[in-house]
Amino acid sequence: NLASVTNVGIKTFIGGLQKDKADDAWIGGSRPAGSNPKVGWEWLDNSAWSYQNWWTPSNEPNGVNELCLEQYGSQYGFKWNDRDCRHVNPGYVCEKRRTA
Repeated sequence: NLASVTNVGIKTFIGGLQKDKADDAWIGGSRPAGSNPKVGWEWLDNSAWSYQNWWTPSNEPNGVNELCLEQYGSQYGFKWNDRDCRHVNPGYVCEKRRTA
């Protein structure tokens, strides 16, 4: 799965992987088509949506047809942006769950 960013520690870890200031990366949040951009966000692995890190100067999330989630590089402080899923991003971050 694409990574679920459920706390600031995970956000910071992913930020450390984003080496260039413009290294925007897909992470594992999405929302259903037709839903309000401000609500309905879910993690692909069904983790609780309890932490948010939106880029606030542009009033994110704000795109009616932007159903996927990216984490900006350092030029925007590793904040989040909703984005059209067809957008080509330079990176993505996956996670693998441990099994007992």
